[in-house]
Amino acid sequence: MVYVGGDNDLDPFAVQDLEEMELVGSSAGVNVVVEVDTRTTPIHGTTEAQRLRIVRDPAPGVQSPPLARLGEIDMRDWRNLVDFVDWAVASFPATRYALILWDHGGEWAGVIQDASGPPGAGLMTPFELELALQTIQNRTGIARLDLIGFDACLMAGIEVDAALVPYARARVASQEVEPGSGWAYDAWLGALAANPRASGLGLGREIAASYVASLAATPSGRNATASVVDLDLVPRLEAAVDQLAQTPVHSLKDLPVRQPDGLAIAAIPERADPADALVARAPALMFAEIAPARRKAIEFGKRKQLDPAVSVDLLGFVEGLRATTGDAILRADCDSVVAALRAAVSFRASGALRQAVGGVAIYFPIAPSYYDSRYAQTIFALTNAWTAFLDEYLRLAPTDAATPAVQIASVAPQPPSASFAQPLQIALGPPAPDLYRQTAAVFYTLSGRISRTSAPST
Repeated sequence: MVYVGGDNDLDPFAVQDLEEMELVGSSAGVNVVVEVDTRTTPIHGTTEAQRLRIVRDPAPGVQSPPLARLGEIDMRDWRNLVDFVDWAVASFPATRYALILWDHGGEWAGVIQDASGPPGAGLMTPFELELALQTIQNRTGIARLDLIGFDACLMAGIEVDAALVPYARARVASQEVEPGSGWAYDAWLGALAANPRASGLGLGREIAASYVASLAATPSGRNATASVVDLDLVPRLEAAVDQLAQTPVHSLKDLPVRQPDGLAIAAIPERADPADALVARAPALMFAEIAPARRKAIEFGKRKQLDPAVSVDLLGFVEGLRATTGDAILRADCDSVVAALRAAVSFRASGALRQAVGGVAIYFPIAPSYYDSRYAQTIFALTNAWTAFLDEYLRLAPTDAATPAVQIASVAPQPPSASFAQPLQIALGPPAPDLYRQTAAVFYTLSGRISRTSAPST
């Protein structure tokens, strides 16, 4: 079952992916059923929503005949997702079920966007998705889907996984931004046709591997990620993150708010009870260990250099924290998260620049102005100490408005004159230890005349 929300700027790719599906089509052992809505690219003469059973037909354009025409609907509305799955299960009963959500995604912020929906409606939220899955469970009698997949950006996050646990056995998605072309449907549907008894985890592996492989020769390939998670093991991961978050929270609460001119070192608190989880170290030092681990963690969701990151790689952050901390309790907590994460991630594939990622992201804004207050209303945030950890960390984080001191290490050529052939080069000194990202611009003041002979021939 593929729910294609193409009523937005992705609609040409919706048609492209349906054509990929038709290179394989349905078979005696596999039914590929789709609900699709587009914005400007018509399918069978209309951009309104319709349901199809994909048939094998390599001819250009979508050839699979419509089984139902639905008119103009809001694909973002969770009730329409329920109606599609209810229809698909009743019309094409099966031993195993996979549900794929195709569209824009934003991790904990949600998935599926519809330009024809109410203005400012945004995405289907994780709460609405969970409501849809719960209703599907009640209506169809399916205890848990074998696989739920997101052919959408940024959906491989712990906040999403936590919401899926009661309703599916496996999840496949990307931690990173996906290109519009998305998954390689012909590749993984071909593998499913050859092995229609594949488990949810097995099918997820085919999807993840073929997606990353399909991007290998493209600019997006270096940053591509895909992972498959065993949702049965996510509660253990949630518990490990909860424990990890609790340990520094108690310490950070003792630390005064950070001032622009430096870090005030608090007195080392005495441990009242040896069995207490409080760290017996200076809270300032604890903050100083967390901040570098956050800065060094791989970030996801940036479309350009200065974009704030939506999330970070959970494995990278925790391994970085373990490497910097001198606290035995915190190291043990880090080890628990790493062990739980490695157990939960059944498979991961990635491009050259994302080889170290662990397969699960977590929301971690770098500074207070990047924090989205809607996060506090997600199921994960309401039930996990990670929220309190973020609150305390961001309370202490340096203000975004502070202007750091920039050191100029060298200027060349000397004396400072420049030409087209020999542009001025300025090297900056080492950044301040708290600086998250350093960007500089050089402005020239022209004195004299520009010689035409010095200009490059191109």
